[in-house]
Amino acid sequence: MVIVRDARSEFYHEVVGKRVLVFVLPDIDGLCAWRILKELFVSREVLYTLLVVSDKRELCNFYTKNKDAYHDIVLLNCGANFDVLEVLEPDTATIFYICDRYAIVGQTSQLLTNLINREHYVDQLDYLQSHVSRLGHAGNRANTASSVTEEGKAKVEIVLEDELALWLYKHWSLKETLETSMVTASKFKLFTEGGQKKMQEFLVHIGLSRRDLFLPSFTVQLGYRTPVSAIDAVFLTLSALECHGDGDPSVNFQRALDTLSCWSLPSLDNEITRAQAHLQSLASQVRNLIDTDEVVAFGPFLYAYLRKVMPIQFTVSACFQSSLVSIALRNTLSLSILSKYILMAKAALRPKLGRERRVVQMPLIFCVDSRADEENITLIGIPPLHGDDDRNLFGQAFEAAVRRTKARAEFCYFDTNCIELHREDMLKLFEALASLLS
Repeated sequence: MVIVRDARSEFYHEVVGKRVLVFVLPDIDGLCAWRILKELFVSREVLYTLLVVSDKRELCNFYTKNKDAYHDIVLLNCGANFDVLEVLEPDTATIFYICDRYAIVGQTSQLLTNLINREHYVDQLDYLQSHVSRLGHAGNRANTASSVTEEGKAKVEIVLEDELALWLYKHWSLKETLETSMVTASKFKLFTEGGQKKMQEFLVHIGLSRRDLFLPSFTVQLGYRTPVSAIDAVFLTLSALECHGDGDPSVNFQRALDTLSCWSLPSLDNEITRAQAHLQSLASQVRNLIDTDEVVAFGPFLYAYLRKVMPIQFTVSACFQSSLVSIALRNTLSLSILSKYILMAKAALRPKLGRERRVVQMPLIFCVDSRADEENITLIGIPPLHGDDDRNLFGQAFEAAVRRTKARAEFCYFDTNCIELHREDMLKLFEALASLLS
């Protein structure tokens, strides 16, 4: 393994004139990284094949089918947490270029999906602000130097400002965004009978701090249209990746790629509507789990199990079904957001379990039926709410518990805190985890 110091000479110039096979994980960082890399490939007429992979099994299958035709392989967000040479068994002439999320600057998406904490996010904004300012000045100089202008042309401007931590609040009613957003739905306890009444009270009276309500975010002003923040962009892209029914993940990836390029087009309105329905569905799942008391303690941690029925289409009318229905998950992004939402809601509703256990100090294991094997369930571990430590140690905990119990588990996801487990081994794995986390 060699760490690339100069991406231009050690990577880009090396693949010019060759055929390149690109594997990409369908998440926000992978999508944005591919959009940049695609432009670079097109500018030098680099021949490439793009394959979207959701887990290690798909990566192995696609690589086996294509390995004889390619010797230069690019892995975007799907090759940093396992031994690529051991798993894929390539020949000696094959070169892998691995670019993972920790080297990509998708700070807003990483914050919203619980991969980094707020302090790290704010620290990175200083660097991003200088970068955005440089691009803005360059664009202004180009516009000034141009001799051809369009009368009344809409100005596109990106600024850094405090953004309300309310999901898509610029694009729907205040009532809908308060009912859906994680921070307000939890504080108002909208999953209880008195929650709706409490929502009518003034925000300051329920103890919402400025830190909870505001988050620094870049916002793009698209002429006379409603501004779009980086937070909005994350949810719009997430819904495009996951919410097109049972479509091919590769097709959804291309739709999401198109979404990144159409902020000023009328089709943006359709994506906003789809994102609103997606977020309302997440909030509905939380209310269902809380109403049916499905979030319970197992020793030192909480767990919840969302049972799968037929996948639902993401229409507004489908978002408020009372039965437990799982969303059509394509990757672990929505699972991560949903798990954090459940944990916040449980902590707001019942701060303590017994005399000593505080919910904010308890991690959560969220379980859903596997989309690949009916005999398996998918588990994702979320650290406690208490503190701003962004480390998620469930990957190591799962590995230790599996070794101790010999449970039939597959570490097939690129996020180590997410595994697949045989249903019959769930109890003994939980008992081992309870012992490890005590």
